[in-house]
Amino acid sequence: FERPAEPGRPIGLYIHIPFCRKRCKFCYYKVYTDKRSGQVQRYLDAVVREAALYARKKSVEGRPLRFVYFGGGTPSFISAKHLRTLVDGLRRELDWSAVEEVTFECEPGTLTEAKLRAIREVGVTRLSLGIENFNDQILEENGRAHTTREVVRVEPWLREINFDQLNID
Repeated sequence: FERPAEPGRPIGLYIHIPFCRKRCKFCYYKVYTDKRSGQVQRYLDAVVREAALYARKKSVEGRPLRFVYFGGGTPSFISAKHLRTLVDGLRRELDWSAVEEVTFECEPGTLTEAKLRAIREVGVTRLSLGIENFNDQILEENGRAHTTREVVRVEPWLREINFDQLNID
């Protein structure tokens, strides 16, 4: 069944990006560690097509987004080109005029300065950096793909790009 239309009342959007460099030992999410660029693009195209279907539902139609959350998996696994294409497609299908926050989860080892700039350029206001721990032995034991060296590497870029909010988990 479908809820009645509530024009003007904002909604939130969660986009699941199910790709990772490596599956952590504690992960229970649906993720893939073996996908290539073309496979990633097919998934992202399907996300945009699904957003278009929802945008025409009475319960969504005419309602602006208040927040957008890119989670995963590891959203920062996708390329800057993939990200721009995804966000452009979502903006075509849904009203982003009232968006107050756009959150994007990142794994430090997937980041470059150029990718961080692209993440900021598409409107991300809160970067969620999945550090998990600053001890490489614990990171390795948990099956994390990154090391503390990769965390330290991205820190100057984060300062320079100046996201509105930065959280670490």
